[in-house]
Amino acid sequence: MKIRTISQLSDFLSAELSWRRKELTILKGQVENNSLANNANLVFLRGGVALLYAHFEGYIKKASTAYLEFVRMQRLLYKDLSNHFFSIALKQKFLTQYSSKAYSDFMVVAEFVRSNMATSSDFNHRNVIDTESNLSSIIFKEIVLSLGLDYATFEGLEKLIDTKLLQKRNHIAHGEFTDIDIEDYRILHERIIAVLDNFRTQIENSAVLMSYKKE
Repeated sequence: MKIRTISQLSDFLSAELSWRRKELTILKGQVENNSLANNANLVFLRGGVALLYAHFEGYIKKASTAYLEFVRMQRLLYKDLSNHFFSIALKQKFLTQYSSKAYSDFMVVAEFVRSNMATSSDFNHRNVIDTESNLSSIIFKEIVLSLGLDYATFEGLEKLIDTKLLQKRNHIAHGEFTDIDIEDYRILHERIIAVLDNFRTQIENSAVLMSYKKE
C-alpha cells in the first residue's frame, strides 16, 4: 500500500511500533522472571539488548522511509519542498556530481535548478535512509536532521545509544561475552521505547504541520 495520506502514514507508524513493542515487552518479561537461574537470565538479557537494537534500527529505517514516501506522494513542486527534502532530491539526482571537483559537472546541477523548480518533485524514497547496519548516535542524528525533525530531544541519549545499546549489541553479534546489568537493561528498554515513540510523534506532527513544505 502506498502511503499517500496522513491517516495512512499514522496507521503504518503505529502498526510498525506496536508489534515491535509487543516483542520487546515479552522478552523483558522473561528477563524479569526471578525464577530463572543466573546463567539463563543472562541469556535473556543478552537477547534483550540484541532485540532492542534490532527494533531501534528497524523502526527508525521503516518510519523514515514511510515519511519519505508520504512526502514523495504529495507531488510538490521542487520549489515548494523544504530545504531538507529538496536537498534529498538534489543529492539523489546528482550524486556523481557531488563528488566531482570539475566545474563543468555542476553545469548539469545549475541547469536543473534553473529549469525544473516549477516541475513536480520526485525521488526514490526507498534508498535515502542508510543506517549502515550500525545505527550510532551520529548516523541517527543525520537521519533526524535530514527529515527536518528536532534532534534536541535526543541529544541526552547519545551515550546510551552508543555505549549501552550499540556497543553491547556489537559484542553480542560478534560472539563476545559481555556482562549486562538487569537495571541497566530496564533503563535501556524504557528509553529506547521512548525514543521510538518520540520519533513517531515527530514524524506525525511534521506531516500534519506540513513541515516538508517550504515556508
